[in-house]
Amino acid sequence: MESPLNWQRDSNGYRVQPIRPVASASNTILGNLTGFRIVPGGGRAIVYRPRLDRLFVQFANVSTMTELLKFVNRYGLLTRTWDERHRGENVELALDSAQNMKRLVDSLTGGSIPKLSEPGVVARLEVVLSTNGLQFRAPNLLSALWLHAGTAAAGGSQLRQCAYPACRKVFEVGPNSRPRRRGDAKYCCHQHQERHKSLKRSLP
Repeated sequence: MESPLNWQRDSNGYRVQPIRPVASASNTILGNLTGFRIVPGGGRAIVYRPRLDRLFVQFANVSTMTELLKFVNRYGLLTRTWDERHRGENVELALDSAQNMKRLVDSLTGGSIPKLSEPGVVARLEVVLSTNGLQFRAPNLLSALWLHAGTAAAGGSQLRQCAYPACRKVFEVGPNSRPRRRGDAKYCCHQHQERHKSLKRSLP
């Protein structure tokens, strides 16, 4: 049984800022990180329970810093609790996690078992013994996303890649999909279906 995740997001949203290189005595990855990180806007904590059952598909479709910032503004930092928010979220490592999840999601569309790259951001689960029995608890949003992605892979979820060439994002089909889509759906939305039809008509 899975324990619900109570998570937080900043009421003022988030922004991207450069990472200042920090001198490190040891030549480790963490001591030489450069690039960008996403930091909170200094507002109050909005505590909520994210609807996680399909959220991993949205995260798998994140491929740019702009898309990542949009995701974080809506759902909060991936790995930092509210007390750790000042440390921010490393953009490069977060995008690497999204890419790994995309590989897993692509395998659910009929591809081969994915080979995941070495994770820069580690997802983990905590096992808790309660009066309701054994529970699996995700300590952060990223871990919760991986838990649901793994459950979907084990449960045979039906996923498709949008047939519109300019999209190619993954979406869910079948009776349990939200929004509801037929099992033979080829497009993530009606707009992309119409655009693809128009594109085909314009070709010689």
